[in-house]
Amino acid sequence: MRMKMIKNMVVGGLALLACISAIGQAIPRAVTVSGQDNQVYVGFEHTRYDYELLTPQGNNVLTTSGVNVQYNYRSRNYVVLTGTMRYGSGPVEGQSMTTIGAGVGLVGSIWRAEPFAQVLGGMARLSSTDNIYQSNSAMSSFTTMLGAGVDFPITERWSIRPIYIENQFLSFGERRSIYLNVGAGVLYRFPSKFPGSHRKTY
Repeated sequence: MRMKMIKNMVVGGLALLACISAIGQAIPRAVTVSGQDNQVYVGFEHTRYDYELLTPQGNNVLTTSGVNVQYNYRSRNYVVLTGTMRYGSGPVEGQSMTTIGAGVGLVGSIWRAEPFAQVLGGMARLSSTDNIYQSNSAMSSFTTMLGAGVDFPITERWSIRPIYIENQFLSFGERRSIYLNVGAGVLYRFPSKFPGSHRKTY
């Protein structure tokens, strides 16, 4: 399990570097907005479970795909308070997971990118048509999420998030569970109340 997780993190990191390079070449003018703008993020999220089914074709890892909505409150220039609501589902066992959480993150500004890292905590609810983790009913658990990604401002109001990678920890199973979340999406910035705090580069 640890080797698989390390492999996934390496592949995700390489994909992140490739995205940064490609977008940097595609955008002829850099737009960096580091300041106290509140943001709304809407994106696609794919989750890889740590639960596998034995099939004639081999082990089949359960996954879900869905939406991730976040609200980011910029309390400081480099500090973000984040709230998130997520839902994903998959067809193999009718599995679905809903997560609600909040936490804090740090945002930087490097070249044309705004990398970030965040730690979130909350509740997750898992359900399926099979007895995943030896339970035939929906289960709820406290969850923590540790992730990182990068945003690229393309205008003063809009940014794209080409990728983020996150480990989600839950109490399901005998040894607890670590799910891998990978996503991408767009952000919208609300006008800042502190226009003088921005650093813009064109």
